[in-house]
Amino acid sequence: MPEAPSQPDRDSARRRSPLDLVVVVALLAGLAVVTILAGRSRPSTGPAAAAAGAPLDDVERRVLPEQVGYREGVALHFEEKVRAVAVGPGDRLFVSVGFTVVEIGDDGSPRGRFELTSAAGCLAATAERLYLGCGDHIEVIDLADGTRTAWPSPAEGAFLTAVAVGQDVVIAGDAALRRFHRWRRDGTSLTPVVPDTATPIADATAGVPGTYYDIAAAPDGTFWATEAGAFGLVHLDAEGRRLGRFGKGSPAVEDFGGCCNPTHVASAPGNLLVTVEKKPDLVKAYRDDGQFVSVVAGPKAFQPKTFIADVAADSRGRILLVDPKAKSVRVFEPKPAEP
Repeated sequence: MPEAPSQPDRDSARRRSPLDLVVVVALLAGLAVVTILAGRSRPSTGPAAAAAGAPLDDVERRVLPEQVGYREGVALHFEEKVRAVAVGPGDRLFVSVGFTVVEIGDDGSPRGRFELTSAAGCLAATAERLYLGCGDHIEVIDLADGTRTAWPSPAEGAFLTAVAVGQDVVIAGDAALRRFHRWRRDGTSLTPVVPDTATPIADATAGVPGTYYDIAAAPDGTFWATEAGAFGLVHLDAEGRRLGRFGKGSPAVEDFGGCCNPTHVASAPGNLLVTVEKKPDLVKAYRDDGQFVSVVAGPKAFQPKTFIADVAADSRGRILLVDPKAKSVRVFEPKPAEP
């Protein structure tokens, strides 16, 4: 049986020396300092932190009601993945859906269908033909009899993400090789448009994800191409010579935000250019002199990170947007002028 402690032992167990109290206080103070420093080193996730140090694509693009010049109409819905849209003469509407291209009538119902072996990621339409970007090559469909022709790939490693048809030439954007390939309408290959790799703009666009390299034909036979990553649109002639440029990067709605914008462009009536941005999704209209006109559809019109896949416009000024999340082509029409 263990011995009970003596009275002096009990007294010493109950007493604390001043040195013990100093040690306890020092430990508590040190713990408080560590906690404060840890809290300071933890990155903030609040709005103030996003505005102060985050990339532009994390900054909210606030669109005012008076900046919006379009209203949404009736969308076209599909069962399969929607990839691209094109409007031809007479407002003939073509949509790349799954492994088909569907022509849509004025009532919104299909009026023609072309089955494909390679999905069309981009397309353009003339009165006589459809031009499809199918991975690394162009395919052409004769609208009169359905005859098909596949053009050879313009280069090893090509990945075509845009096609536009001018008066004499066809130009395709190559997001993998960062250049624009050119052909005559009969498929004869022409010299491609390759950016000067020594320029700051080429350095900026080189880091853009390989799905964005768009180009659109203008009514005067020239072309407008995106400089995603350099925050602008560049004006080209049919030979690929630069005629001009506009755009700058900033969180302002009138400018281009994010890291890789604008992603898409389309010509619209009235010398307008329609641009698409991602993160957040934002669609705008500019005059071809670079003057901002209005917002077509702001971020609140889309699900987060929709990543609009294509844009086109018809002769009535309606803007057609491929919404991949909704599997639809959404239609935005100009608001009527106020009396």
